Formats: sequence, structure tokens, C-alpha cells
Amino acid sequence: MNKKIIIFLLLLFFSISFVYADKLFFTEFGLGYASIISPGNIENNTTGTKDTMAIDAKAGINILKWVDIYAAGSFYFFMFNQDWQSHYSFYPIAGGVRINILSENLIYPDLFFEYGVAISNLHTMFTDSPWTAQYYNFGISVNLNITDISNISLKIERPTISGKDETQPEIHIIKTSLAWKFYY
Repeated sequence: MNKKIIIFLLLLFFSISFVYADKLFFTEFGLGYASIISPGNIENNTTGTKDTMAIDAKAGINILKWVDIYAAGSFYFFMFNQDWQSHYSFYPIAGGVRINILSENLIYPDLFFEYGVAISNLHTMFTDSPWTAQYYNFGISVNLNITDISNISLKIERPTISGKDETQPEIHIIKTSLAWKFYY
């Protein structure tokens, strides 16, 4: 019985969103600047990693202009300061939800959360050490509506990637980015 109610509510919600939303689907592409902030032995310092560019893409649906539900993919690459042949690479794949606050205004904020997995690797001169990590990300952005089918977002994000095993600490990253969003 509960499954029937949930399915009915979802169908009702999606059918209403087709009527009230100008554009239902969207894609988003972003470039960012990322820095590891913990654990201390790999944060951006003389013995840790360098800051780097981050790339991300999202595709999803926009429900009533207030909520975005999407799939996201990203790429992070952190080279070590002392040994340029050693680096971390992370490929997060996640699902996310974004709450758009007063999205009909020219400039508006939003809050978002993502959760998924990250294909991770620590490459050194002698070995590769891959692992599949848990990934989550949250943040806030300020959006500028350019046209009725696109906007630009400035974001501050806080991605986290789990360590290789239970004894390794989580890897915390701070990221700022600029993204371009297109509605269809």
C-alpha cells in the first residue's frame, strides 16, 4: 500500500512539474580550483600537495524551478610538492539535490548536497594504489540568470573522499568553481 502511495505522489509531482516548469531538463559544466585541507600530511603545504584545477559536469531535472535532482561527475588531480611524479586522482560519480532559493530573481542563491562513490588512486613512482571511496559534497552557490535557458553559478564546495580503508582518514577538499547551466 505504501509503495502505491509513493508511486502515485511521484507521478503527480512529475506531471505537475511538466506543467509549471519552463524547462525541465538541464546540463551544467564547471571549472574550479581545489585544495586539500586535511589530513595535514597531504594538505597544501611544502610537504603536501599542490592546488589544482577541478572539472565537473551535471545532468538532471528541474522540478518547479525550486529543486534540481541530478547526476554528477568530477575530476580532481593533486600533485605532490616534493615528488612531481606522485599524485592523487579522484573521479567522483554522485547523485545530488539542489534547492534553488527565489530562482525567478536575476541573482539567487542555492544550497546543494551530493553523495556517491569516487574512483580514487594514489600514484607514486613505483606503484599505483587504487581504491573505491565514498564521496559526499555540499555547498552554496550564487547564480546569475543570463537568459531564460542559461545561468552562471559561482560555487563554494566542500567535497570529502573516504580513505583507502578504515585506518586512513577522510580526504577533505575545499573547492571554488564557476559553472554554466543550460535548461532544455
